[in-house]
Amino acid sequence: MVVHISAKDAVKLFFLKTLFLSIFLISVVLPYITNSLRTTDDWEAIWLSWSDDPKTTITISWRWDSERRAYILYWNETFRGLVETDYPSEMFHITIQGLSPGCRYNYVIGYFAGDIMKNWSDIYRFRTAPEGSGSFKVLVHTDTHAPSFGYFQRFISNAVAEDFDFIIHLGDMVQDGRKEFWINFLETESEIASTHPLMAIPGNHEVMYGGMDNYQLFMALPGEEFWYYFVYGSAMFICLNVSSYDKFVFPEEEREMFISAIKYAEEHGLWKIVCLHIPPIEIFPHRVDEDERKILIPLLSKYQPDLVLMGHDHAYAREKVNNTTYIIVGPSGGFPHVYIGDTDSVDHYEFGYGYMILEISGDNITITYKNINGEILDRYVISR
Repeated sequence: MVVHISAKDAVKLFFLKTLFLSIFLISVVLPYITNSLRTTDDWEAIWLSWSDDPKTTITISWRWDSERRAYILYWNETFRGLVETDYPSEMFHITIQGLSPGCRYNYVIGYFAGDIMKNWSDIYRFRTAPEGSGSFKVLVHTDTHAPSFGYFQRFISNAVAEDFDFIIHLGDMVQDGRKEFWINFLETESEIASTHPLMAIPGNHEVMYGGMDNYQLFMALPGEEFWYYFVYGSAMFICLNVSSYDKFVFPEEEREMFISAIKYAEEHGLWKIVCLHIPPIEIFPHRVDEDERKILIPLLSKYQPDLVLMGHDHAYAREKVNNTTYIIVGPSGGFPHVYIGDTDSVDHYEFGYGYMILEISGDNITITYKNINGEILDRYVISR
């Protein structure tokens, strides 16, 4: 059937198409223009992490708009502490030692004006990891691609209302490695990362597009920072550097760390959770270095972690292989993927923006995946 439209209707249709295309292009290009035009001198952000034992330390990072000598006041009902720097700087990574496990602390950042101490920040709070194996929750998100297109900010507006103990970011924090984009990420993420430690791993957008130096500049993480492990409560988290689909490299030191962490977890009855960016499995079509598959799939199959968390594909999928649950987490900023290649082995998949709450309690890991509005899309329990 041939449908004829009048010249007047054709003009209207052309106008509507042009309008929608213009709105789309503005929504995509405007964040880049805005961030590219801003200076890199006038930004402020605070973010927490662990670069040492989560039970007894905290690393407080911040950036203010001028070089100043700093202090941190930290306290709770039974303790008061003060850290002073002996040098001025625009950015700091300060690790506080000797904290008590499972305790809440308040902190405020300030600077010296001559001999006068002036508070700069609001009062924030953090909590150290527990001594035993009590229950805890982790906010997992990925592929924010700051400055994003407004969806990163929408994610944050829901994340601030969630109950969780710390954050895992599975990579592609920024669209590329420009400092302006890192500034946007840290300013936005600090709404949750100023009170919850941010444990990140690099993605291809950090490593392949000029961001390696800025990743090391802004992140304060354990070990090699690109790959490391940490224990929180009853779980061992092993973070691997799988951030290039052209030149995957897995140094012997990283392999040894992985095996050592897995064996430690097995000896101490800990959950084994692996975090990486580019999936070695291909549920959604993506470019991957074949060396990644040849190296990682046999390694994961041999040591069988309980859970492998991945990003990169901008969609959500869950499947179980050789006693290991593999989950690709959907994006919290970058454009969603719209096509799935292999549906036979997948237990659940979703398109669109999303994030995960991981609850670890005793013999169960409860996985709750939500869309960007906080609505539950998938819930799954791993038991042992």
